[in-house]
Amino acid sequence: MNSRLTYSIRKAITTDAEQISALYKRVWDEYDTQFPKELLESRQPTEEMMKQWMKMETYFVAELNGSIIGVVGCRLMHGTCQLTHMAVDRLHRSKGIGTGLTKRTIEFATDNNSFKIWLDTAPFMKEAITLYEKLGFTKCGYLHKHFWGLDMELYELVLNP
Repeated sequence: MNSRLTYSIRKAITTDAEQISALYKRVWDEYDTQFPKELLESRQPTEEMMKQWMKMETYFVAELNGSIIGVVGCRLMHGTCQLTHMAVDRLHRSKGIGTGLTKRTIEFATDNNSFKIWLDTAPFMKEAITLYEKLGFTKCGYLHKHFWGLDMELYELVLNP
């Protein structure tokens, strides 16, 4: 029996906003003791806020049986692509979904002639860091007391010219 999930990754559409918003709420609630309250709230958009985010960034979702189980945002700027707001439902982690979403971001960046992809993450987010490093991202900076007093690490993946 195949233990791997059969999920698909597609570009998010406005009607996905409710499910994406609920996913962000579930995922970020897990970190209520590790992140400042203001940071958590900034990562848990309402459905209407999510629709606004979708006007400014491109989102991809991982879907399984009609349910959104993962999401990632991509922001193009200055010849780069910023990977933002990635979240995978706890029940579906360590099954390749984060890898699939990150690879879709790399494809999106390449298709849009980006020179590199970059992101920020908290130093204690070890699972995320392991995923990014596995896909070739390297640590390129450290921001002290950046978001609401929280230190952040910067990672980048320079794309082939």
